[in-house]
Amino acid sequence: MSAEFDTMTAAELRRRIVRKDVSPVELTQRALDKAQASQATLNAFFVLSPETALASAKTAEDAVMHGELLGPLHGLPFSAKDLMTWNRRLGRS
Repeated sequence: MSAEFDTMTAAELRRRIVRKDVSPVELTQRALDKAQASQATLNAFFVLSPETALASAKTAEDAVMHGELLGPLHGLPFSAKDLMTWNRRLGRS
């Protein structure tokens, strides 16, 4: 996977996805690889779901390849902080 993705802005990655220069699956795999490589030291993720992420990326890639209307973040991998799970672990509502 290309390390050049690491320094690109979301806007540049989005342009490249639209032009079919970059694959959402490739971007997602790169993000997963980096997350998994740093997880032991950073513990940044409560849950990693590579199968779900890659399936979503494949769906996004299929839409690109079929010329479907794309949203502004289409095909870009992202993570979200799950405060509900964290609060439950701490015994909070």
